[in-house]
Amino acid sequence: MSDSIYLLGDSVAAGVYMNAKGRYQLCEQGLPSRLKQQGFEVHNLARMGAKVSQAADLANRALPDKATGRILVCLGGNDCDFDWADIGQHPESQHTPNTPLDIFCEKARALLSRLRQKGLTPTVLVPPPIDSSRYFATFTARGADGRGVMRWLGHLCRIHEWQELYAMAIGDIGREAGCPVINVRSRFLLERDYRQLLCQDGIHPNAQGYQLLSDTVLGCL
Repeated sequence: MSDSIYLLGDSVAAGVYMNAKGRYQLCEQGLPSRLKQQGFEVHNLARMGAKVSQAADLANRALPDKATGRILVCLGGNDCDFDWADIGQHPESQHTPNTPLDIFCEKARALLSRLRQKGLTPTVLVPPPIDSSRYFATFTARGADGRGVMRWLGHLCRIHEWQELYAMAIGDIGREAGCPVINVRSRFLLERDYRQLLCQDGIHPNAQGYQLLSDTVLGCL
């Protein structure tokens, strides 16, 4: 009988990427496909756009009270994001991310505890880095006012610096909880130019990126 493994998190955990036509689709090198190829019985609870609150709600609804196996948790990418259209229109106002960092940490700790209560063994994935320039181009192309956003940001690096805060936080929370932590982010950063592993949107891995991500995770299981 094959080993059971659960996936919980966002589009990176789900293996979503942007194709050459600018549309999102599942990548064959993504974790769900690669895990199945290795003989795992995969229960995929990863959803595009998922934040920590949504992941916790889904876990409570979809997971049995007496589950067994490992669950891979990859979160933070949507929690750290902002309403860029609103920022572009009101650059002088105060703006908060989708999930403020302190609330993200609180909810992530509670989620890992709840997963253990259900009988699962959580493994935390530290998400890969993003490309600020490409992501800025993506959300301004969708209508956000670039000048307004830059007035609020100060400099583009703030986008990936903010994402890094959440990536570091989820790794720290996993270690504090005694969970195995797979630092996908560090593996990407070891490459000469990790941006070559990202899609045009700047936030999702491309096929080569997912191959590296999946190889890294599989090497730790």
